[in-house]
Amino acid sequence: MYMENVFQSFDTNKDGKIDFMEYVAAVHLILHGKLEDKLKWSFKVYDRDGNGCLDRQEVKHIVK
Repeated sequence: MYMENVFQSFDTNKDGKIDFMEYVAAVHLILHGKLEDKLKWSFKVYDRDGNGCLDRQEVKHIVK
């Protein structure tokens, strides 16, 4: 499930594939992004249902 969320966060046009520009944007964020942008991205990855909040199950998954 975690990997699926990571994939979906990089697949910005939601076509089921990560194209070169999506890959470049992801690598740039990881290597050179601002801390706030990295934190927003990681929150989005862990917010499995996309509701903007982390519930107990989502937090439990982070702490595991």
